[in-house]
Amino acid sequence: MMVNDTARIVAIALEHGAKVVDVSTSEVYGGGRDGYCSERDFKVIQPKVTVRLEYAVGKLAAEIALINTTRVTPLEACIVRPFNVAGPRQSGKGGFVLPRFIDQALRGDALTVYGDGSMIRAFTHVSDIADGLTATMARGVSGEAYNLGNPANKTSILDLARRVLHRIGGPSKIDFVDPKKLFGPLFEEANDKYPDADKSMTELAWTPKYDIDRVILDTADYIRSGRRA
Repeated sequence: MMVNDTARIVAIALEHGAKVVDVSTSEVYGGGRDGYCSERDFKVIQPKVTVRLEYAVGKLAAEIALINTTRVTPLEACIVRPFNVAGPRQSGKGGFVLPRFIDQALRGDALTVYGDGSMIRAFTHVSDIADGLTATMARGVSGEAYNLGNPANKTSILDLARRVLHRIGGPSKIDFVDPKKLFGPLFEEANDKYPDADKSMTELAWTPKYDIDRVILDTADYIRSGRRA
């Protein structure tokens, strides 16, 4: 589906002379180098076939098709690989961990951390991602891929839960749960991942502005406003 949809977008862009910015995923790195992911790294397909692998492989196939198309047609297209977008308007119902933690804390419920919480992420404010997409459209080199993520916001999921408790307050505690008991045996956690963002900062003149505490507070303000509405 991802490749077919990309082909449809390419056809429209070629018809109208439009530039394409493809939003891919940091999961194409397959965990990178102990979580560290650079555009210069190999894209790794894990040997274990999982349900989750379909997403990364589909995104990577779409990337390759898009890049190859820029080489044989007038199409101008760039790729961005976002790292853990978070912030206002994100819902825990979509499986996103930060709004789930915040919603649990606001209710006074336990924050449910999957496994031991050692998974590494780099949460990036949605406003920074939006700025990065705009910068890619304006200054991105056709046929190139760019990481969009805030390396300074690197954290474990357990530390994220602790930060949420510190910022939100209240009686909540942390519970460690087995996600396979919640979602079934096919559940697979994403690999550790945090970005090398040097290419985006240099070529796109893009710099993420929001630290992890601001991401938490802005998300909490949005969720609180929804409860008051």
